[in-house]
Amino acid sequence: MKPIGKQPLLVILVLVLAALNVGLVTFMWFAQRSDNGPAGPATARFLIKELNFNKTQEQQYLDLEHRFTDSLEPVKHKERQLHDRFFDMMHAASPDSAQVASIIDSMGHNRGQIEYLTFVHFREVRALCNAEQQQRFDKVISETMRRMGPHPPKPPKGPGEGPQGPPPPDGPPGPLQR
Repeated sequence: MKPIGKQPLLVILVLVLAALNVGLVTFMWFAQRSDNGPAGPATARFLIKELNFNKTQEQQYLDLEHRFTDSLEPVKHKERQLHDRFFDMMHAASPDSAQVASIIDSMGHNRGQIEYLTFVHFREVRALCNAEQQQRFDKVISETMRRMGPHPPKPPKGPGEGPQGPPPPDGPPGPLQR
């Protein structure tokens, strides 16, 4: 087997597939969002109703949503620019793998900024809540994250029907076995 450095096509292919995965997930995430803000009006109404916000809390929450939307705009703009640069490289006869990796790193950093801003925003929303509302908020967020997060694999329907079949009689191979 050749060392990885001697297989530039394989490295580029893996990087492209990883970036496509990131791009698809990002597209799906933002495609669900409304142009009226990150949460959209339906989500805002849901949280206001679910948490039973009073008028003061409701206004404070809507102000937080507006600030959150404003803080995300430059990061989302940069994300679009990075994706454009990344996909433009697919047209090159032999894309520079270092440049591809650099863009992917930038995309990951940018995604981290979005996650951080989202975290801060939800902490601020939670701080608006009284103790009872905080408990409800925690439950709503946990349920939402559970639905959005990765789901465990479905168990096989019968013996040997898993993705790789049953393990060999002496167990799975170790790192040095073939």
